[in-house]
Amino acid sequence: MARDLLDISEVRSRTGLAASALHYYERHGLIASVERAGLRRLYEADTIDRLAVIALCQRAGFRLEEIAELLATEGGPVSKDLLRAKQAEVRARIVALRAIERGLTHALACPDGHVLRCEHFRAELDEVIPVRPSAHASRNRPAVAKPRPSAAAQYLGNLALLRRVRDRIDRDYAQPLDVEALARGAHMSAGHLSREFKLAYGESPYSYLMTRRIERAMVLLRRDGQSVTEVCFAVGCSSLGTFSTRFTELVGMPPGAYRRQARRVRPGVPPCIAKQVSRPVRNREAPAAAPLLP
Repeated sequence: MARDLLDISEVRSRTGLAASALHYYERHGLIASVERAGLRRLYEADTIDRLAVIALCQRAGFRLEEIAELLATEGGPVSKDLLRAKQAEVRARIVALRAIERGLTHALACPDGHVLRCEHFRAELDEVIPVRPSAHASRNRPAVAKPRPSAAAQYLGNLALLRRVRDRIDRDYAQPLDVEALARGAHMSAGHLSREFKLAYGESPYSYLMTRRIERAMVLLRRDGQSVTEVCFAVGCSSLGTFSTRFTELVGMPPGAYRRQARRVRPGVPPCIAKQVSRPVRNREAPAAAPLLP
């Protein structure tokens, strides 16, 4: 009896997930493809249910390792301690959200012109973010304006945020990242992050992300065992056309040509030397193709 299998495009349309997200979950063992139809992966029909469980667990604050542990216990006992801990976290979040809702409802109807002076509203805030007793005593004291940070301090603080964004790209380049997700992690708007990142590092966050992915792709292409399509998905790209175009812009040749040329490199060249010589060109298009090594 033929199994009811789902093409990857159908899984994407029914879940709204990008292909890179599906490959990311598959690499972490959360889902698994069972067959291939050409280059397209085929999944069991229950993959949709597994993805729904993954989305639910992520909203509950589960880590990927914990989700994999839960999905691996199908038909067996589930860790009650793990579920109990997450239940407590979710309940605490619900309590905080209800307090926020009450505070916002009161703020909308509050007759006080300055809602922050309203004791009822402040009490709701204290339930979400408790204030130390010493801070309560200072409410009746005259407000003292805090000195504004200097321009140098603001610059250094901003640069520290940008470094964290860059470090996240270096670490999680293979994950389905976008500028909006990076901006949320840095507590910035996407436009502000793009402008500040380009001023600091000379290129936009997306361009830097693609450079990291192309660097890793070059390493994988110098090895045997993976096709260009598999390398494309392994470094986090969801479109083979975009990957090939960006690879050609940075390296000066398509991925297939780079792989053929890399095979002609003399054996015994240290990996550190090969990496330095074959480093992608940033901030400009690569010149005409040249030999990989002299």
